[in-house]
Amino acid sequence: MKGSLRGKGGDGRAVPGPGARGRGANGRDRVSRWGYRLLALLIALALWYGTAAEKREPQSEKVVEATVTYSPPPAMVILNPIEKVKVGVRGNLGEIRDLRPFDINVEVDLSQARRGASSVTLAPGNVLLPSKSMQVQSIEPKLFTLQLDVLEQKRVPIEIRTSGEPAAGAIVTAVEVNPSTALISGPSTLLAAIDRLPLQAVDLNGHALTFEKEIPVVAQEAIRVIQPPAVTVKITMEEPPPHNP
Repeated sequence: MKGSLRGKGGDGRAVPGPGARGRGANGRDRVSRWGYRLLALLIALALWYGTAAEKREPQSEKVVEATVTYSPPPAMVILNPIEKVKVGVRGNLGEIRDLRPFDINVEVDLSQARRGASSVTLAPGNVLLPSKSMQVQSIEPKLFTLQLDVLEQKRVPIEIRTSGEPAAGAIVTAVEVNPSTALISGPSTLLAAIDRLPLQAVDLNGHALTFEKEIPVVAQEAIRVIQPPAVTVKITMEEPPPHNP
């Protein structure tokens, strides 16, 4: 055939000409292309089957109490945070059956909020779900108002109280505390109402002589003690005056 054979090799066999080699390469390319097409078709079928099987799986719903996390602006604090909300979730039966409260988180962005009242409206976009096949059906409460305040620091005197009765009629003549002040931090509206920091009472029962006691420095909820963590209280006591008949 014209153009198919160039001649004979040294062993007497026919040597393919350029036209024959080109047709062979083209044939291999066509086989390769069909192979890729078949592979792509198989992958598409597998994905379709997986999606169809997922849709065929029974659906279920569950209401989960999810934790709410906030991102307030720097140096600001939320006075009345809503810590948990109820989230209704729909999804595949197996996934819903295994769904636990800590699998879901509700995020609220308050980075642009200002001091005072801030209204919050929760939507499905606020809810982080563990699976893309799950859907948010409901959120309760969906609307609420938060109060934001500025965090400030304040130094206040420490107040020491005593309780009980000294032994042997001893008399308390002095109460000393070291250090005598504490640095606290908290919302400005709460700090404004604090002019001293009372600590737990020192028990005098059984004591007739001067003694010292270390007391931890703690404050009310929402107020944080920066320093000191504890103070030393010295109770000076004297014997009672002699009784003259």
